Amino acid sequence: MRTRSWYSVFAPVGVAVYVVTVIVGAALYPGYSHLKDTVSSLTNPTAPNLAVMNGLFTVYNLCGIVFGIAWAADRRTVSAAAKASAASVALAAFLGLVLYFFPQDRMGDAITARGTAHIAIAGTISLLTMAALLLRGLADRRQPEGRGRAVYSFVSLAAVFVTGGLAAMGVARGWAVGGLLERLTIGSYLQWLVVEGLLP
Repeated sequence: MRTRSWYSVFAPVGVAVYVVTVIVGAALYPGYSHLKDTVSSLTNPTAPNLAVMNGLFTVYNLCGIVFGIAWAADRRTVSAAAKASAASVALAAFLGLVLYFFPQDRMGDAITARGTAHIAIAGTISLLTMAALLLRGLADRRQPEGRGRAVYSFVSLAAVFVTGGLAAMGVARGWAVGGLLERLTIGSYLQWLVVEGLLP
């Protein structure tokens, strides 16, 4: 029976850090709304406890980098699609670190060059997370024992795609539930990451 690898713990630990960071950061941010405000609002240049937020999000992204790289390098990750999926996880986490230098503008403020770069990088991260889901599903589908996991990846991909499109529209148009839609998108990816880390 296959056992989990040493690096598997980095997926659930990283996700746990992310969830705690968002909950605590929102609680310490006067007037912040999980329903309307984006997660990136927690690290806008005027956000309270900015250093703590950036530090905790850095821990999350470092966990993703270690998990993705080690997963890709694992001798049991044999197919090109599986390796590319793991590499997408690592690259998405790396770009998450890059966002530190390009924070989101405060909601309602004029869009700056760094804010524009933030949107572009965040969009790239979204594409990489979808690529990770798709490629892993394709890799598992080729294995008789992996077909159930493939379906799981494809369903998670569909959830990310649908909620992601709605979130982008909702945030751009100032919907009262834009933040909630974004959390559904992020959550659809994070829960998949946890499962991939926990399963052998």
